[in-house]
Amino acid sequence: MRVVISNDLKFKIRDLIRTLGLDVRPNDINSRSDLRLVHYLKIHHITTVLDVGANTGQFARKLLRAGYDRSIVSFEALPHVHDELKAASQRYGSQRWTVAPRCALGDQGGLVEFHVTNNLQSSSMLKPSEHMRSLSPTLEPREVLTVECRRLDEVWDAGSSAACDTFLKIDAQGAEPFIINSATKVMPRIKGLLLEMPVLPLYEGQMRGRDLDRLVTDLGFELWDQYPGFRDGSTGRLFECDAVYFRA
Repeated sequence: MRVVISNDLKFKIRDLIRTLGLDVRPNDINSRSDLRLVHYLKIHHITTVLDVGANTGQFARKLLRAGYDRSIVSFEALPHVHDELKAASQRYGSQRWTVAPRCALGDQGGLVEFHVTNNLQSSSMLKPSEHMRSLSPTLEPREVLTVECRRLDEVWDAGSSAACDTFLKIDAQGAEPFIINSATKVMPRIKGLLLEMPVLPLYEGQMRGRDLDRLVTDLGFELWDQYPGFRDGSTGRLFECDAVYFRA
């Protein structure tokens, strides 16, 4: 026997659950950004995801758990974090997830300074702004490291068959334009992008989201999706969002 629950009762149950500090949502692409991204990758026949700014592999694990079953290549610049990233990929046991040799990616080769913050995930080639540092002690810089920087064109072969049907995810804390400009040879082979778009700049010299959007749309990409990211914990104001693009 099929039980039909009225919308009124559904709302009452939802509100009761919310009083407990919890929420219930449908488990589908309309409510989960990870399932939605995997869906996009499948319908665009993406065979390789370049995970730039991988940290300890949070994004890669999220993709694999959501059902992505093709190749992921992760990039990370910080020495101790890179070691954790390699260990995470090995523990996960997936041959599809590989970690590139440690380096930062940018539009110029050589050595660059990397500003390491207390929470590590906010570390960047750009210096955190005074406003960003005022938001939380975890966003305070704790050291400056010198790391090797390479162009994406150097570390990813645009002429190989593996470079076809590539999706480029960049979470580089303000260095996104430098990485995009380092991929002039491989960019024609890239079908999609996932970028962290600043609503308000949090790093010195960071490109604003509207200008970053103009940069990638001029390269032939169209916006497919957006979802909120970092907020001010006290006011709730949005500082960053993630934006998904695919070629027109």
